[in-house]
Amino acid sequence: MEQVKGIIEQWRVEYNKIRLHSSPGGLSPLEFIQQLEESRNTAETLNVGELRGMVNNIVIERCWKTLKYGEIFLKDYENPIEAAQEISRYNDKYNSRRPHDSLGKRTPDEVYYVDLNNVLNQTKIC
Repeated sequence: MEQVKGIIEQWRVEYNKIRLHSSPGGLSPLEFIQQLEESRNTAETLNVGELRGMVNNIVIERCWKTLKYGEIFLKDYENPIEAAQEISRYNDKYNSRRPHDSLGKRTPDEVYYVDLNNVLNQTKIC
């Protein structure tokens, strides 16, 4: 068991040295945490671009998780064409037919297109 703990600790240390392409400011996870702690101590804040990147990353990760656990892991596709068709069906159902509690029992399409129409109706061209 000690050997396993040692391997996991070694992996954790090595992982924290890697600079992930999607990490804020190109920082490793450990560097990011250190910068966050320093900013709390010095009253500095992350710039808006870094915050936007973190939020975008959270949204994308959540989207992938929903797709994986709601569709991909539940099926055994015969080929890539079938996988693409089934994932397309799932996305259609998720976005246009499945009401979401967080959207007031509306579908994402209803929210998006109603808001888009409201913006377009309020925008005057010429």
